[in-house]
Amino acid sequence: VNLYFIALIIPQPYQQRVDEIRTELAEKFNCRHALKTVPHITLQPPFKTESEALKFELPETIAEINHPLTVSTTGLNSFDERVVFIDVEPTAELKNLQQRVNQLLNEKKIVPLNNRPFHPHITLAHRDLNPVFLSEIKHLVEQKEILWKFEVNAVTLLIHQNGRWQKSGSICLVES
Repeated sequence: VNLYFIALIIPQPYQQRVDEIRTELAEKFNCRHALKTVPHITLQPPFKTESEALKFELPETIAEINHPLTVSTTGLNSFDERVVFIDVEPTAELKNLQQRVNQLLNEKKIVPLNNRPFHPHITLAHRDLNPVFLSEIKHLVEQKEILWKFEVNAVTLLIHQNGRWQKSGSICLVES
């Protein structure tokens, strides 16, 4: 049984900018956990499955989308004192994609149907985030340019191996 999650990987140069912020937060506030995965927007949180067939079933789920998704960030936000992130505009297209991915996994009996509201975001710090530093972290990140607009060309399946998340496969959103 492997642990997976499904995400939109942030393209360069934004990926590098997110990593620079994460690295600075790790150095100044010792919150390193977010560095264990590539900057991304989660479509389906981690789930366990033995099925390798997922790589082949996901393309059918997203086949109707045959163009890049435009993503806009809207600023800094947090979930209580647990997670600090860059907010992403929850467009209808992004919500629809997330729902279709969740429905596929539900139909395959891999995950239950997710009825929680979808809140797309790019995580900067979590898990090892010390709430004592929350206001300092927010102040530091707010000084940086984090209002971006970019295109995402693929949906990526990531697998947890050797303590890190690694790409297992990608489904291109653009027909070649």
